[in-house]
Amino acid sequence: MKYTKLLAGMALAALLSGCQMMNTDATVSGGSANCFYYGPPVLVEGECLLPNWVSFGLKAQREDSDWRRDMLKQTADDTAQDRLARAVVLSWSGKDQWKQAAELYKRDISGAPSALQPLLRYWLNDLEARRSLVTNVSSNDQQVQRLRRENAELSKKLDALTAIEESMNARRRTP
Repeated sequence: MKYTKLLAGMALAALLSGCQMMNTDATVSGGSANCFYYGPPVLVEGECLLPNWVSFGLKAQREDSDWRRDMLKQTADDTAQDRLARAVVLSWSGKDQWKQAAELYKRDISGAPSALQPLLRYWLNDLEARRSLVTNVSSNDQQVQRLRRENAELSKKLDALTAIEESMNARRRTP
């Protein structure tokens, strides 16, 4: 248990520090055992649990849409393991996939092995932060458009009032 917590902390620290030493197609060192990662990771307690999920998350972030589409096909079953793997893949897909990814994370995080839960919560929080930023940008864009329309209307009104004022001044000057 102590070793699992240490490994979880090290993996999370590596992830947070931007360490990209783990190659998802190569051997991932997990203490005395070697963890081989290929395809969607499993939810099996052990030394390879966290390294394999970290590797999968990094691969999901780096790979292209073809790889993601293939992973979504491979994780089509309705198991917690497949739903969490889909959440990881969808969270690095287009913005229109993020809501579904968040729902999948929320559905199955609590059922994941305890050593994996902090990583999954971190990924969910990161996803929610990205969703919030996109929502704020969209909201700000709408507000800017509304203010531009309002400014154009006020400019027209000001131009009309200026024309009226000029007309009144011209009448006063004529005898």
